[in-house]
Amino acid sequence: MAGRVNLNEVKQYMQENSGNAGFFGLKDDGDTALVRFLIDSQDDLNCTFTHRVKVNGKERNIECLSNVASAQLSAETCPFCAAKKKRQVKMFIPLFDMENDQVLIWERGISYIDQITTEILMRYPEPYKEVFIIQRCGERNNMETVYKFIHQEDSKGQYSKDIDLSDFEIPDVYEGDQYLVHKNAEEMEFYLENDMFEDEMPKRRTSHSSNADNEDGSENRGGNKNAEQVSQRRRRFY
Repeated sequence: MAGRVNLNEVKQYMQENSGNAGFFGLKDDGDTALVRFLIDSQDDLNCTFTHRVKVNGKERNIECLSNVASAQLSAETCPFCAAKKKRQVKMFIPLFDMENDQVLIWERGISYIDQITTEILMRYPEPYKEVFIIQRCGERNNMETVYKFIHQEDSKGQYSKDIDLSDFEIPDVYEGDQYLVHKNAEEMEFYLENDMFEDEMPKRRTSHSSNADNEDGSENRGGNKNAEQVSQRRRRFY
């Protein structure tokens, strides 16, 4: 029948359609999603020290330059820590969204590490072979929102267990700037001085000066006025 495929074709489909993962999220109270957690240990949770700052007008996670817990020691290597910019631990958890057939990254705070460890990693030897419903419990913007992980019993055998993590194209959250923005100490210091990174600075405008005279030798009317306006724009621009 049309649309019916065997397991090998399903695996191939997942590999071909799971790249360029975006972020996973549930926006409203009661929203749910059917997922597999693409994890095998706590290392797969991608726990990272971050600083959250605005980049191009959007809040982004900047990877901290220190991996030590001590704020005093971290300040020695990370300008954001030295400037006492809030530092927090974020997890970047790979999921397979079964309803949309794609790998997504779920950004969570460190408070979820115990829940994921006890309810998933400790309970299921190969958690990526299990299927869960994630349910949001909390209105939008409610800081007390929690999430339930509801394991799906598979008495009818509709969820294959003949899979491996290698069947999924799981992105490396530490490559590129899609999930974490990577900046060196010099770039962070620039941000602290200018409230933006250097690559966010407006590009310097170049203007071609007009000839003082037209081709017929007459004076270019309003030339001085135009030059003054350009000068004023430049002053405002910088």
